[in-house]
Amino acid sequence: MQLVDAALEILTADGVAGLTMKSIADRTGGSAAGMYRHVEGKTQILDLCAGALMERIPTPQVGGGKWTDAMRTYAWSWWGAVKPHPWSVPFLLRRGPDDVVNQPHFAFFHAAFRDAGFSESEARLAIGFFVSFLVGSLVAHANVQRGASAAGLHRAEDHFSYGLEGVLRAIEDARVVRV
Repeated sequence: MQLVDAALEILTADGVAGLTMKSIADRTGGSAAGMYRHVEGKTQILDLCAGALMERIPTPQVGGGKWTDAMRTYAWSWWGAVKPHPWSVPFLLRRGPDDVVNQPHFAFFHAAFRDAGFSESEARLAIGFFVSFLVGSLVAHANVQRGASAAGLHRAEDHFSYGLEGVLRAIEDARVVRV
């Protein structure tokens, strides 16, 4: 979709403040008024852009390997796709597991945990914990981007890696305790 691609380019370069109907129209060769034939406004564009980000994240194959490797691969793909777009946090949170864009991701999570021998209830708990970590990491990154606590922090990737490994260990430890 040309409108979404143009909006993502603007968001990457200029942030939410730079995203206007006029800036999209300038990129697409249309008119600002004409944009309203396709979308209701900026909020819908941001929601469509968040959906497009999720669609770009591949879900690894499940089976045959360690569940932690599949989840690690997914997490890094997710981080690479959303890290440049901290504006997406509220729009990602609006989409639940049943959202058409999120269904393949939640199906992957479920399959990865179930394939690893997690019970249904353990899988649901692990998915919630894992997704909370992903979204929380983006929130923390967005706060640093806004200068809320940038002093003395390491690279965002270092924090993400450290947190990811801790979450994966915690999920495995909780599973071992329950078995």
